[in-house]
Amino acid sequence: MHAYKVGELYHPNRTSWDERIEYNYRAQTHEVRVFYKNIRPHERAAIIARPFEIGYKVVGPVIFFLIKFGTDADWSDCPYSWHLVRLHPDLVSEATIPPTLTGNQAALLTIVLVEATNGKIAGLRVVTMPVDFSRGLHDAINVQANTEWSPSIFDLEVKRVHTQLGTRDLVHLADHRARMS
Repeated sequence: MHAYKVGELYHPNRTSWDERIEYNYRAQTHEVRVFYKNIRPHERAAIIARPFEIGYKVVGPVIFFLIKFGTDADWSDCPYSWHLVRLHPDLVSEATIPPTLTGNQAALLTIVLVEATNGKIAGLRVVTMPVDFSRGLHDAINVQANTEWSPSIFDLEVKRVHTQLGTRDLVHLADHRARMS
């Protein structure tokens, strides 16, 4: 994976992004990318320095990674499929299967805050996810990777969940949730 540095471009060929929050697992790394325009100091602090919450919910072929920064923010859901990494021409080599965690092993989560107006990294944070959360998420990704997959079914399921359930319902139905410091 690329070594990120605050003040440098998140992607060497891109200087603007749409505002959004995304989750990905690739190259043995769990990553949340936060693209905000005109990042204010309290937003940066909430993402880079303050406690936040995470969760995930598996619905059919989709893993919805859930995240909430700060007490006044809404939850975000990030639809994920290991197959999207596997099928992306630039990422196929990064489509790695998460290792089985044993004992007290836990996975790291890297959070990258990007100023969407210029593409530069405004902050970085690495946290250790709880053991049970890490194991469950790795198991869910492994099951997903070993299941037949269709992009159209994935897209339909994401649309169905967003129409019928919504993010708050996903949070209440989450397979795992955790508060991070």
